Amino acid sequence: ELVERDSISQTPLPQIDRPGQSAQFPRRAAKEPLPQVGAPLASVYSKLSSRAASGDTQAAMRLFTDLDKCFSRRVKMKMLNSYGFPSMDSVVKANGQTPTSDKLPPQARKILDELDTTDTLCEGVTDQQINDRGDALRAAALNGDTQAMVCYATSVTAFGPPYLSAEWFRYVDRWKTEVIPLVQKAFYAGQADVIPLLIAALAPSVPDTINSYELGDGLIVPNQQMAYALALLYERLVPQSDLESARKDVVDLMDGLDADQIRAAQQFADSAWPRFAASAGRQANVKPCSEFERLE
Repeated sequence: ELVERDSISQTPLPQIDRPGQSAQFPRRAAKEPLPQVGAPLASVYSKLSSRAASGDTQAAMRLFTDLDKCFSRRVKMKMLNSYGFPSMDSVVKANGQTPTSDKLPPQARKILDELDTTDTLCEGVTDQQINDRGDALRAAALNGDTQAMVCYATSVTAFGPPYLSAEWFRYVDRWKTEVIPLVQKAFYAGQADVIPLLIAALAPSVPDTINSYELGDGLIVPNQQMAYALALLYERLVPQSDLESARKDVVDLMDGLDADQIRAAQQFADSAWPRFAASAGRQANVKPCSEFERLE
């Protein structure tokens, strides 16, 4: 028999119903209005950061997404510099706005247009604040935002401190102790985006495209039967445009399972379905926070 809770995570890390194993921020019940969308982040950073630290998940996610936009801006600025404008950073810092030029190649012009949209938002935001955006994401995840849980679990490299820095290694060590309980909480809360993440981690036949610091490297032991059960569940959830690919995963993961394993997996998918039925037919996000806007 496939046991639902134990089969999702064959790991020495604590189960989600065992209290006190993962750091928690204090919850704050009252919701305050968030600053106006697009407001200069530097002017509201301290207030949002304080609210995030006190347990306000709305403020934490707003802070994270705005900082992530500024991170993307920084990356695009470097791309623009690669088109032969090495002094672009200093020009922006001097003028407070990105320059315009009819001589830019089409690729650079597209980047420049995108930079224009974040001029006001990101002016005055420091590199250190951008590098700390993962802390805001973590705060939202630990305080119960299920989309933040999945986003935090998806990648330890995408939102943490600079890769391979001393701060990054400390971030990784902490992430490893927290991520499994958060993934489990997201699943049992019916957060559909966690399903493809779990399939990739559990399926022994999936090519290893996840580096040694991601969810699939030892934090969750491969379990083909559970991966198949989740693939059956995911098949019911995906929009018509993704159905063929989802069905292929089901067929591939069924290969090698015996009749009893298949039957138990089907029963698991049936029992889990009510949690996720409301999400049926929508496009799941591979990285749920990469294009996420939290505006309320």
